[in-house]
Amino acid sequence: MFCFTQFWIIIFKPFLLYFPRDIDCTQYYAAQLLAAVEWLHSKGILHRDLKPENILLNEKMQILITDFGSAKLLPRAEDGAMLQEVKRKKNEI
Repeated sequence: MFCFTQFWIIIFKPFLLYFPRDIDCTQYYAAQLLAAVEWLHSKGILHRDLKPENILLNEKMQILITDFGSAKLLPRAEDGAMLQEVKRKKNEI
């Protein structure tokens, strides 16, 4: 199982190499990344391949998430709410 802390170390290691003492910069990009992932999840999209190579910066130094080839779209209930991971994959069959 991949640890949440390991995930953030891998994602932000490139930023820490370029901006080792700039905590504000790291917090800025962490907040952007979290906001982007939260927005994707609110739309029922799971990226499933989030890594530094799939996070780009535009000309305004804002995060762009790319490579949705392995993304998963979660089905929605009739009221618009996401189903609980398709009823936990049909109770894990």
